[in-house]
Amino acid sequence: GDRMWKKDSRRNKRRVDRKNAVTRLYADAVKTVAKESGLPYVDLWSVIEFMVHNNSTDSMSESTSKQDDEPRSADSKETVKDKSATTVSLEDGYEEYLVDGLHLNDKGNRLLFSLIVGRIRHNWPHLNP
Repeated sequence: GDRMWKKDSRRNKRRVDRKNAVTRLYADAVKTVAKESGLPYVDLWSVIEFMVHNNSTDSMSESTSKQDDEPRSADSKETVKDKSATTVSLEDGYEEYLVDGLHLNDKGNRLLFSLIVGRIRHNWPHLNP
């Protein structure tokens, strides 16, 4: 989150040069390129935003039968609306997945790993990592 990055930048005497809204633009661009290329992708941005804004500790899964823009709950398989478009900047929750508001911590890396493995299993089951 923005607050975490701001704190980390001040602590390390750096200019605050990153915002969640800009990071989202990069994430959206990656999704667009993947879709246009007909390639599967992992939307980690939306998954973390869902987890943070819904104060959820439940696992999310993107290994659904079709790739789309909205993350799906691993338990219910119901589409969950992406709430990252709100202008509220939350710190609580981001620290669960990010070291400094931008870079993944151990739990964030484990989440990314599970989403990548799920996508591989879905798209290339013969590889089954």
